[in-house]
Amino acid sequence: MASSSVFRSQVSPEKQLSKLKWAFRDAVRSLGLQGHFKGRRQLALQAFIDCMGSDGSLFPSHATVAARAGVAEKTAWFALNEAESLGLLRVTPRYVYDEEKRKRVRTSNAYEIVTGALEQAKAAAVGLWRKVKEAKQRAAAAYRRHDGGHLTVTKTVESQLPLFKKLHSPYQPAQGTPEEMKYYLSLPSEAAEAFRLAKGWQI
Repeated sequence: MASSSVFRSQVSPEKQLSKLKWAFRDAVRSLGLQGHFKGRRQLALQAFIDCMGSDGSLFPSHATVAARAGVAEKTAWFALNEAESLGLLRVTPRYVYDEEKRKRVRTSNAYEIVTGALEQAKAAAVGLWRKVKEAKQRAAAAYRRHDGGHLTVTKTVESQLPLFKKLHSPYQPAQGTPEEMKYYLSLPSEAAEAFRLAKGWQI
């Protein structure tokens, strides 16, 4: 009788990709029944997964997904953004160097399907961290464009420092760096829980 490792090695790449696509579609349907992916977003995600290449590569543009699904490009963007927020996708921005602009410019995203509750919780936390970082970069760029004219930054994280100090009291060992804890305290409850699980922190 063949061992499980030998059995797994006999599964063809095509069957593995087919299983991965099925798992993604099933997750989208299940979450749709729970109130996620409203409107035509499910159509966008079904079209999105069909863009996967034979080698597992997945980097369609929002315009491509929208065209295949017959939905607005904005709908495709919202669908993929929600899928990442729920941990179904791991997103990596793709860049090329623009000779004319003399800088790297973003072209599209590379996507990876994530399965398993724990891995999805980690992916959701990492995705949220990436979005916060990108939002800060956009805010900084806007600030520079306006020469610091009328833009202000609200430091909501610092307002929670008393709680931060409480969590680092002698009665509870400190977990993570101060920067990580500040970020954790700034998150909504569900996102904070996903981040805590990803970090392996104990309450």
